[in-house]
Amino acid sequence: MPVSRPRIPISNPILSRIRERLTRRFDSLLENPDGYAQRVRSESGAFPEWDLFPYVFPAVAYTSLAVSDPARVDHSRRQVERLVRLVLPNVIANVSPPGGKLETLAEHGQHAVYLGWLNLALGCLQYLGGGETYAPLHRSLSEGLLRALIAARGRPLRSFPFYSWTFDTIPCLVSLWLYDVHCRGARSAEAIGCHLRWSREQATHPETGLPYSEVDETDGKPRELPRGCDLSFRLCLLAQVDRTYAERLYRNYARAYWVERGWIAGFAEWPHGSSSGWHISSDIDSGPLLQGIGLAATGFGVGTTSAFGDHWRLWRLCVQLATARMLWPRLRPWLEGQGIPLDPDCVTGFLFGDVCLFWAATWRPWTR
Repeated sequence: MPVSRPRIPISNPILSRIRERLTRRFDSLLENPDGYAQRVRSESGAFPEWDLFPYVFPAVAYTSLAVSDPARVDHSRRQVERLVRLVLPNVIANVSPPGGKLETLAEHGQHAVYLGWLNLALGCLQYLGGGETYAPLHRSLSEGLLRALIAARGRPLRSFPFYSWTFDTIPCLVSLWLYDVHCRGARSAEAIGCHLRWSREQATHPETGLPYSEVDETDGKPRELPRGCDLSFRLCLLAQVDRTYAERLYRNYARAYWVERGWIAGFAEWPHGSSSGWHISSDIDSGPLLQGIGLAATGFGVGTTSAFGDHWRLWRLCVQLATARMLWPRLRPWLEGQGIPLDPDCVTGFLFGDVCLFWAATWRPWTR
């Protein structure tokens, strides 16, 4: 029986309250940048790229806040600069450029995760009028990533020197789009379009019409089904650079991954909330699965539903967020298993969750 969908207003006061609460929280945390970095180390170390995402996600969030309210631009710029200053040593430590200077890198296509996200944060800073302090680094990384993307001829860049996920090229595309915005040109448009054509033609799961999460670098065959934690995140980013393509993917995503379980609803980690087929268990990327619904896919889904004006699903997710404490008894064993403390001051119950939700709850379309 189809679910009855009441008429939902476009304005969403629950989301507004969550957004403001998260903004106040991160404003408070960043009053002491070193203290924030210490909390990240102690509370987020179990998560992938824990030394990267807690800095670049808020940088993107502050940029979106400035887009939605120009009165926030100066404050957002200061916050983004603090976050860039904190994350830069972590990127250098992971990439190990010659002489400890990222400007000396000869190969950018082997480090899409750290270089792509750092460049996106630098692009945010320039977008907000961040001045010349980091402009040379932004230029160097952008030109290097553009060369790598052109050399790849549409195929994804390597996430790390030793493996690659198809998602990890997407932040690089957004960072190059921002670079073009800053330069008032379109130098990257052809390379961005080439990669998106490869995704449509060579890396799309035929049953769902969605991008595979991983393909074999040798023969191009799929190695991982489209995943909810990837797609909820990917589509928000794609909406900034190719809205038409992103909207088509979102329709496919909502059709194949939205799951209603009565007491809870959200985006599944695997097609139709499947419990059979390819890799079906939860992992640190997906977060815990509740009757097939992925915690990460659903949390990022706040941004995804907002990006595509899906007010009914967005409202459903926000109502659940407003009562998130009810899920903490189910969440606590998973967090404790990862060595993550449950923090009642967090909207989601833990710092890394709030980092991700801050990014999702503030989503706005950026313009030229």
